[in-house]
Amino acid sequence: MTRKQIIEFVEQYPEEAVENVVLLDGLDEAFVGLIAQEDAYVAVYSVGRILDILIKRDSMDYSDAMEFYDFNIGALNVGPQSPLFMDTP
Repeated sequence: MTRKQIIEFVEQYPEEAVENVVLLDGLDEAFVGLIAQEDAYVAVYSVGRILDILIKRDSMDYSDAMEFYDFNIGALNVGPQSPLFMDTP
C-alpha cells in the first residue's frame, strides 16, 4: 500500500479510535491493517515484509536486517498506540 492508501484506510474508522495510530515511515509496503486494542486501534505490520524492505532498500543481508529490526523497529514502544508486528509466511 502507499501512504495515501493507508491514510484513506485508517480514515474509514471513527476519528477517536484512530487519532493516535502510529504509522512507520518508509515501511508502508509492510502495513497489514489495524487491530482493535482496548479502546483504540493500532497499526499492524508484517515482519517478513519489513525484512524484505530492509534487504532490498538498504542493501542489508538477512542477518543485518533482522538485527536492525530487533533493535530499531520491533522494540519500538511508544505506549498503548505502539504498532504490532506479526510473522507472516
